[in-house]
Amino acid sequence: MGRFESNVAHYVRNRPRYPTAFYTAIAERLGLDGTGRLLDLGCGPGFIAIGLAPHVGEAIGLDPEPAMLAAARDEAARAGVALRLIEARAEDVGPDLAPVRLATFGRSFHWMDPAATLAAMKRVIEPNGHLAFIRDRITDAPENNWHGPWERARKAFESPDDTGAVRRLSRLADRIGPALEGSPFRVEGEVSVLSTRTTNVDALVERALSMSTTSPAKLGARIDAFEAAIRVALAPFAGADGRLTEIASSDALIAVPR
Repeated sequence: MGRFESNVAHYVRNRPRYPTAFYTAIAERLGLDGTGRLLDLGCGPGFIAIGLAPHVGEAIGLDPEPAMLAAARDEAARAGVALRLIEARAEDVGPDLAPVRLATFGRSFHWMDPAATLAAMKRVIEPNGHLAFIRDRITDAPENNWHGPWERARKAFESPDDTGAVRRLSRLADRIGPALEGSPFRVEGEVSVLSTRTTNVDALVERALSMSTTSPAKLGARIDAFEAAIRVALAPFAGADGRLTEIASSDALIAVPR
């Protein structure tokens, strides 16, 4: 079983989607004009590729997990978006996919071999093309006071072998910047868009199950205790209807060829 196979359904239902305004901001910043090729690496269910597809000529999603690609196929069909899907690792991308105007990484780069992946991107990115390292970040706004307890309850169930497996630094540049040093790419800037959304306790239980370190496969027989712990952590912050407010920053660190 792949690392994400057991949590695909939870991922699709309750991982937050990036707002349309974020994709528009990226397109404007990079001058995307409806032409050129997008390559979304570690695409998962295809959220980013589908969101940026209207701004490019062709959108391609690449992922090593067949279950995620199946979910991306369904998501693209629902959205009415043409999305080409490839089962492969980012490190193995070859010149047959060139030219690529924009390559995106949505919380996926930390699963890859940085040097091999960036070398592969050098083979396919247009001279004036871009890389975009994308994430969704919960801000320090008072409305997000539930997030710390939620995260602590979730992390309490992580296995020892997963401790530190996923880097969780506060700024995207802190995570990606060192990997770009000495690589064929350099940081050019960042695109950020704030958004406010409403969520609920049930959705946040599912979101916790969508994480690779607390997936159903990882939790096994502990899953009922895990769900109960998440609900207890969120109870003081939820309204009578179980709803909570969430303020997030959608961030894209932009890199260009040297």
